[in-house]
Amino acid sequence: MSNVENKQKIGTLVGGSLSSGLEIRLDSEYSVENLYVGDGITIEGREKRYFGIISDILLQSSDSTLRSFPPNSSDFFVTSILSGTSAFTILKISLQLAVSLDANLDEFDQLGLDSTSFGPATTVPPHFSPVYRATSKDYTEIFGSEDENHGWIGTPKGREEEVKINLDLEQLIKRSNGVFGKTGTGKTFLTRVLLSEIINKDLGVNLIFDMHRDYSDSVNDESGNKINSLKQLYPSKVEVMSLGKSLTKGQVRPDAEIMISYSDLEVQDIEILSETLNLTSAGLLAAHALDRSYGEKWLGIFLNMEPSEDKENKNSLSAAAERTGQLYTVLHTLWRRLEILKKFEFLQQNPAEESIRRIFASLERGKHVILDFGSHQSNETAYILVTSLITRRIYERWAEQDNQLIIAIEEAHKFLNSEVASQTIFGTIAREMRKWKVTLLVVDQRPSGIDAEVLSQLGTKFIHQLEDNRDIDSILAGSSRDLRGVVSTLAPKQQALVIGHALPMPVVIDVRSNDTLTNFINPETTTTEIINIERDNNDLFGEKNE
Repeated sequence: MSNVENKQKIGTLVGGSLSSGLEIRLDSEYSVENLYVGDGITIEGREKRYFGIISDILLQSSDSTLRSFPPNSSDFFVTSILSGTSAFTILKISLQLAVSLDANLDEFDQLGLDSTSFGPATTVPPHFSPVYRATSKDYTEIFGSEDENHGWIGTPKGREEEVKINLDLEQLIKRSNGVFGKTGTGKTFLTRVLLSEIINKDLGVNLIFDMHRDYSDSVNDESGNKINSLKQLYPSKVEVMSLGKSLTKGQVRPDAEIMISYSDLEVQDIEILSETLNLTSAGLLAAHALDRSYGEKWLGIFLNMEPSEDKENKNSLSAAAERTGQLYTVLHTLWRRLEILKKFEFLQQNPAEESIRRIFASLERGKHVILDFGSHQSNETAYILVTSLITRRIYERWAEQDNQLIIAIEEAHKFLNSEVASQTIFGTIAREMRKWKVTLLVVDQRPSGIDAEVLSQLGTKFIHQLEDNRDIDSILAGSSRDLRGVVSTLAPKQQALVIGHALPMPVVIDVRSNDTLTNFINPETTTTEIINIERDNNDLFGEKNE
């Protein structure tokens, strides 16, 4: 059944292909300035109805002399005659979905993409099919309504009407996903929206490594408006833990302080610091030799050794060289490079509590955990070391859990570049997808720095503006070529192309405005309640925060 009532026809299909995009000749009565790259369109075929997005807009003419001798722009009569005849507009369309005209799109949630009535476009509509700009009803039919499994992430690009683009969160969390874009485009806020929706609908638990304190405490946007933290939005569902002693002052008090034992660190945790600390391959081999000789406490013992060549001194590097069969110079270089770890007060020989157990216990109880790096924010070495260590230990223990765990990491290329992705726990999680109900939410400004195999495993990608061609090529590998033009026209802030398994077709969204997240706050929640929640947590673990 046709579904073109109350729609305005904007053009006619005149050519193109499924792989390179369809060509639509815009009707002269319709203003090209009302359309955008990334805008949604529908095409009415004879047997199917098609959905796609505008990937490019071209101004063309059938008379070559118009390029050399254009009419006077002030002569409205002449320009209006030429427009739509000798001079016209072509829309390039990236075709995405097709639905049988007999299908009832109101039942789309039941049909799903595996249905024979609704699915990816594998053919094209015939010549001269009418084309329409997608309406609010079209978007609702495609992306569904907000419910217990679908969350609102934004509105279609440039649309004045209030149309919500809803993401299938249940599908989202089953695979690793990525948020990408250059600095300042709004990656952090979109990530906050995704995490908020997961928390709000109780679809899994989040472990968030908060390098810059973007999620643990309130921040101000570019206009100076306050954006509430996840803890303030969900005080009973979220726990904030600080790395080491909490020295930073904010509106949210940490629920616990995380200390790490030297014996928790394994050689692979040191290997991931190779680039950051300029560790050599010989130095890493020496680390393995130390591990074999001294056991799990090798790092603490090694860092407390004296840089001496006195072999009689059992606590000297020279004695360690003789014991492990390594060169003194190699051990000394490794010792100097790792000495920076002694400055981290959160690293201790014998911490009072097994902090990783504390984190695991909270996640096991369904609490969402934010690890606030506090005074160590922006310290790349601390972030990489702790994130790798805790992720590996939590992953090893999560196999028996029923709940889905989503691990959010920033600066993802540090963990997932081609040199280390095959060796790190993050590469393992990305490749195994949902095998152990653990997935990643990676946030990064340099997708070209992430291993190509890992990128290919990401289920859904949220792509903000990117300028480097290598970044655009890497993030769109395996996707339609037409989408490259869409990425290049994204606004500098709060706009993203979303592609992947968690939604029926690619869409360009204006990300939810900052103030919409405040709607999640329970008006009955008070500061007293937050304090009581913290006290309950302390009582549970028999510990008090000073």
